[in-house]
Amino acid sequence: QISSVLGYRDIAHFSRQFKRWSGVSPSDYRQSAQGELIH
Repeated sequence: QISSVLGYRDIAHFSRQFKRWSGVSPSDYRQSAQGELIH
């Protein structure tokens, strides 16, 4: 959903850009963020 809101038509392209900017993949980021919310 986030990729389409930002105008990306290709989820893979968004994922590569996200990893380039943040250093982690979107799925790793999501898992990390969920872990922080639980703890």
